[in-house]
Amino acid sequence: MTSIFISYSRKDSVAAHTLMNEIKSLGMDVWVDWEDIPPAVDWLAQVLQTIEQADSFIFMVSPYAAASEVCKVE
Repeated sequence: MTSIFISYSRKDSVAAHTLMNEIKSLGMDVWVDWEDIPPAVDWLAQVLQTIEQADSFIFMVSPYAAASEVCKVE
């Protein structure tokens, strides 16, 4: 099971990397797509499944994330 899932916009990758490294430095388990999705896997299905299994969810709010088609809730 994943302790913390980080959701972010690709345009905020630098900030997501920084956040992930800080959380890992505290000895916590972090799931991010660039490390944890194997090639040729349906990335969205993998993301949704991992969100369901995570203990905690961090959504990095930014103008880019808010405009994302994947993250929009209507």
